[in-house]
Amino acid sequence: MFSKVRVVSKGIFQHLKASFSKKATQTVNKMNPKEEFIDASRFKEDILVLYQSKEAMSSRLISLGLLGFALYDGYLYYQSEDRFWESAEAIAAASMLVFLAIFEWKLRKTPRSIWLEKDGNTLFVEFYKFWGFSVNPIEFETRDFKGYGPYISRFNSVPIAKYSQFGKKKYFFFKTGYIVENDLLRKAFTGYTFRVGQSDMNVKLSNKAKSTYNLK
Repeated sequence: MFSKVRVVSKGIFQHLKASFSKKATQTVNKMNPKEEFIDASRFKEDILVLYQSKEAMSSRLISLGLLGFALYDGYLYYQSEDRFWESAEAIAAASMLVFLAIFEWKLRKTPRSIWLEKDGNTLFVEFYKFWGFSVNPIEFETRDFKGYGPYISRFNSVPIAKYSQFGKKKYFFFKTGYIVENDLLRKAFTGYTFRVGQSDMNVKLSNKAKSTYNLK
């Protein structure tokens, strides 16, 4: 009789314990957003580079080429006596200037580099500007990012990262070939926060070294 009561009591206790543990876990998950641990040894000069583009030189050459064609065609139009809409040179010069404007718009939405600060919450993104001759660094918090995906549709191979700034939804382009830390960058784009510290292995090795050499 007492053994049956004991078994039933034990079963009820385990059920209540599991239920409480599940609720506690859910509460912790609600309080703590997605988090990822990063070993502090991966940081160099307190930053961890996640993305590094190599488009600066090619962007400058393309911009200079378009500007050169625009100036040359503009000069030919200036030397002629044709009306604007009747001059092939004038239309070509105007087209080159339009292409330059579109190229600048695209570059201002293209990062040269992205790095994570050692606090684990701050991302710095350097955007190209002035046709690749300069950059515009902007500071973000990882919570500002709202995911990533293809531009326009999944059939488009151009990926974008989505973020909010000053209450507005925005995006910028990036290329997968320039990603340095693929897993960390994609997690940063989905709003992860990062906890930076020393891994358990490093702590154990450090303690072992201290005991070996009698260090305090």
